[in-house]
Amino acid sequence: MKGAELRRLFGELRQEMALIREELRDEFRGANAETRRYIDVVAESLHHDIQLVAEGVLNVDPKVDREAASIGVEVRRGFAETQAMLRFSHSILDRRVTAIENPLPE
Repeated sequence: MKGAELRRLFGELRQEMALIREELRDEFRGANAETRRYIDVVAESLHHDIQLVAEGVLNVDPKVDREAASIGVEVRRGFAETQAMLRFSHSILDRRVTAIENPLPE
């Protein structure tokens, strides 16, 4: 091969490589756009799911408040009942101790 023929072959090789490079760029741009569309679809789906979770939280919050209020009522009622039982027990014990300390005359 002579120098002129080698230069021509290298020139053709450069042109082929430039075409391949452009084809690859076009493919990557297409893949990039396709990937971007996919990510947009996934993001939209996630946005919808997040909205559903937020609505669920908003619905649960009042339920938790009502349940907490109900538990508070039960605790106060139980506490009042316990205090009443203690007062009653104390009253009975006080009468028994008083009876022991001050026996009835025979």
